[in-house]
Amino acid sequence: MTPLIFSFDMPNDDTSVNANITTERAPESSTDSSNVITALENNDDGKVVQPNVNVPSSGVVDAESHRIKREQTENQLNAINEEIRQNNALTSEFLPLTHLIQSYAESSESFLKGAEYLSLKYRWYRRVRGDGNCYYRAFLYGLCEVLLSRRLEAATNGEEALQKSRKDIDRVHLVAKTSLEKCTQQGYSKFTLEMFYDEFVGILSSLLKDTTTPASLHSILNHENGVSDYCCWYLRVLTATQLKIDRERFSAFLEYGDVDTFCSEEVEPMHKDVGMVQAIALAEFMGVKVDVEYLDGRNPDGKLVVHHFGPQDQNESNGCGVTLLYRPGHYDILYR
Repeated sequence: MTPLIFSFDMPNDDTSVNANITTERAPESSTDSSNVITALENNDDGKVVQPNVNVPSSGVVDAESHRIKREQTENQLNAINEEIRQNNALTSEFLPLTHLIQSYAESSESFLKGAEYLSLKYRWYRRVRGDGNCYYRAFLYGLCEVLLSRRLEAATNGEEALQKSRKDIDRVHLVAKTSLEKCTQQGYSKFTLEMFYDEFVGILSSLLKDTTTPASLHSILNHENGVSDYCCWYLRVLTATQLKIDRERFSAFLEYGDVDTFCSEEVEPMHKDVGMVQAIALAEFMGVKVDVEYLDGRNPDGKLVVHHFGPQDQNESNGCGVTLLYRPGHYDILYR
């Protein structure tokens, strides 16, 4: 698989970040302190003689300063991203809820009580890398995991249970297989999307194979610049497609701009965080029930608000659902 590299233009100010800034450095001056002294000594009028020094124009200085600052910023971002990659998997192994409680031991009391409240309802969670793609990554991992675990459990409960679990996977798989046509109907290029579409359909198809295990799924979805990233971007396109299909309804909930502008600026680019509008749109497109526990420190008694996205009826939700944990700016996966 070709490594995936996403590149997006930064907003322009005076100069585009991606523009090639060409400047000519001012030639080195041959004038030094000894020349200045000689000039002063040889001046019969006793007037101060200004040395002939070539001073760079302000435009050159500004451009060079901009280039240096830009390089420093890029280096800092690259260092931060590399540290994140080294220390945080795309999706972690199971972690006990006590781990979450301990992380808030010295935090505000409302967050600590919220974590303790969660431990009464859930036993485990998985941490998802906080790179702006966490909602899509958590949705993808949680969906694949619940479908696979349902098939594996059904395999020990007889043929009827196994067939039912396969139908659940088939329903989600059908949504994925027909998604490319829906995207192109909203103006997206089939040629651009095909590779990402293939990866998304492929990971869902693998859930029906006997060779796919929880360990192999975890490994596949943790490859850097691999299946997870390809699918995350495709899920962004599906989210944007749903917003455009039902644009009149969703436009009323946008904070600024129209649906097309919102999609191009807040949905399609990688590393853009998810708001409630995007969460609703993706759940509805995929026909998957999503429950989100909000640990945001707003309730002093620790009880959390739960938001439900997508179809809530079992028959309408493709027989599966995902439960996520929201903390300010971040999503993880919860398990009972």
